[in-house]
Amino acid sequence: MDSAEAREIIARGVSEIVIGHADWSTQNCRFVGETLSVVYDWDSITQDKETTIVAQAATTFPMNWLLPEPPMAPSPGEARAFIAEYEAVRGAPFTGAEWDGMAAAATYAIAYGARLEHSLHPNVNDFPVGGSRARLADYGHDFLRR
Repeated sequence: MDSAEAREIIARGVSEIVIGHADWSTQNCRFVGETLSVVYDWDSITQDKETTIVAQAATTFPMNWLLPEPPMAPSPGEARAFIAEYEAVRGAPFTGAEWDGMAAAATYAIAYGARLEHSLHPNVNDFPVGGSRARLADYGHDFLRR
């Protein structure tokens, strides 16, 4: 699946429209112990399909681009665990069609990050672990595919 196909799947996907945050990363969260106490940087608030918002959050939630080392991108297993916790709070599992939409949204989000990385470092072919280009090379469209 390329980014154009991912956009098509997202566009025709079945999911409720919700309001959410489109820039999940640890740099935009504060914790008290292990409990999330506040999310800020709400200039990234958006209205979109729930599956798109959840998939974007699942692909970026532990990342922090303000640290000097590469961002700690979640693995597919960690992203699925994030979604499982979301489903528990949501009170209902996502359907197969909704998972297809989340897989497409994850692919698109990772491809977008890879494009940004390429624009900054177009001649680098040794992709740093944790970056979007490395994740795209490692997982491609299978990042959230069930």
